[in-house]
Amino acid sequence: MHSIVIVPFGDVPKTLLDFLREELGFRFGTEVRLSAAEPIPEGAFDRNRNQYRSSLFLRRLEEERQDEDLQETERRIGIVNVDLYNPESDQVLGEADPIDRVAVVSLARLHPALEGMPEEDPLFRFRLLKEAVHELGHLYQLNHCDNPKCVMSFSNALDDLDRKSADFCMAHQSKLKREAEAKSKRR
Repeated sequence: MHSIVIVPFGDVPKTLLDFLREELGFRFGTEVRLSAAEPIPEGAFDRNRNQYRSSLFLRRLEEERQDEDLQETERRIGIVNVDLYNPESDQVLGEADPIDRVAVVSLARLHPALEGMPEEDPLFRFRLLKEAVHELGHLYQLNHCDNPKCVMSFSNALDDLDRKSADFCMAHQSKLKREAEAKSKRR
């Protein structure tokens, strides 16, 4: 059976993690576990940019999978409350490594207060959910989608993220279902 593990890095509110665990379990139809909080990886902070390297979070998640000799079917998603970047992008809402089945999502740029709006908890949670489902979709080998309402559509800004839903389009739902059926037949 495949499973998803949510790994908080640093201080992430438990209420957000519980919300995410429940919603991801529903959307992916699988067991979702919360891991103990991990420290921010050493060397992740870049003083020149005042941001954190996303690759070091992904590397740490992959090391955990190797350390624990985890099943191939497990996927890990890190949740961080720091601003991330990678060499290709100054701002990273989330990033996935489908080969190693690990992803990371940053809460830092999802807060409505950054846009001068009130800190609306439902909007913040919904943004987190959409970004987490999107990154996990990549771990299930789903590509970006041309349908702007599909959770797998590419989000270049918060407006894009806010316009799409937290659900997969019919084509992506079908692909997930076919892969789940094929895996169950191999057992």
